[in-house]
Amino acid sequence: MLLAGLQPIILIYFGEDFVLSDWNEIELDRNDAYTEQQFGRNGLNGGLTLAWKFYPRWKATVTYRYFANKLGYDGYGDQMIYMVGYSF
Repeated sequence: MLLAGLQPIILIYFGEDFVLSDWNEIELDRNDAYTEQQFGRNGLNGGLTLAWKFYPRWKATVTYRYFANKLGYDGYGDQMIYMVGYSF
């Protein structure tokens, strides 16, 4: 069973455009073959992202990622991802 969600929120502070979004996946009661590869019957995977459009075609984002018994990793793990992007 997979439970998933995505909730974007558009924010405007000091005349600047921001987007806050999250996503989350919860896997419950995985089958035996998958459980053996992913270190458990249940898994968690998700992230929280803040994006700032600081110039008409430029944006900067920071994402906090978290996971438990996912991505071939035993137990809990997390990371921060930073990005600067340009829209063509």
